[in-house]
Amino acid sequence: MDKQDIAAAKAARRSTLKSLKAKRECRIKDIQEKAAEEIRQVNIQFSSDPERLKAKYAADAAYRSERSKRRALKAQKRAEARIAYEIKMKREERLFSFGEELFNSITIGIGAGLSVAALVLFIVHAVNLSPEAVLGRTVTSYTLAGVFLFLLYLMSTFSHALCSYSAKRVFRILTYDFAFLYASAIMSLFALVIIRGAAGWLLFGLCWALAVFSVAFYSSLEAKPSVRKTGMRISALLFAALLIAELILLKPLLTVVPVKLLILAAVSCAVAELFHTMKRVRWTNCIFHLLMIIANIFCFFTVYSILP
Repeated sequence: MDKQDIAAAKAARRSTLKSLKAKRECRIKDIQEKAAEEIRQVNIQFSSDPERLKAKYAADAAYRSERSKRRALKAQKRAEARIAYEIKMKREERLFSFGEELFNSITIGIGAGLSVAALVLFIVHAVNLSPEAVLGRTVTSYTLAGVFLFLLYLMSTFSHALCSYSAKRVFRILTYDFAFLYASAIMSLFALVIIRGAAGWLLFGLCWALAVFSVAFYSSLEAKPSVRKTGMRISALLFAALLIAELILLKPLLTVVPVKLLILAAVSCAVAELFHTMKRVRWTNCIFHLLMIIANIFCFFTVYSILP
């Protein structure tokens, strides 16, 4: 064999080894995915077994009074209802792939880092440029907006990065709660810093009353999706009504508020929500998070530029 034949043989051997390696990795990945699905089904079947819970609560109730037994029975029913709900949600929800969860965790983590920078800039900007008459409320409003934005992204990062379903559920609830608080903080900022007066304080009170209602409603009725969905629709309509009222009051002050940035933020949020409703389709949730980061960037520049 001459040098060309030897080189050709080596190249063929390297190509064969690469092909075998790729096939091996593909096979291992298939086995891992099947094993993960089998483990998930076993966990669901084990969790759905009521005998385990009955034995636990029966042993406790044997040494208690009748009143304690009734309490134990109620606790057992709540635990069984919670487990039944988790099983139902696990079966109905589309599990995000590893790639989707990794992408979500990274992008939302970047959003959390940007929100820290936004918080610092908000505080410095408010302290330096706020009118003396409204310095306290301006600094407080900007600080709350930055803090709630950071907590929103932090909770969302945990909800995607953690593996436990229960932990994901808790941090998902906290994500929505801080989203309500962040929206109220932004609207309160416009009410107290730009609108001011009796109308500003009225909008401020309505915003936070609605925020408290939304947080309490969403957190307490997380196990009742149909009732919670109806309540959230009502909450969204009320938030929209408050936003329209603010825009009407801001109309004489449109030279102060950069309207184009505000419109871009609203459009980005609307498009993001459209993708969020299609989260059963792969990668749509990732697009939703990217669009929300873009919307928050527009919102940041809007709020940042309203001070003279």
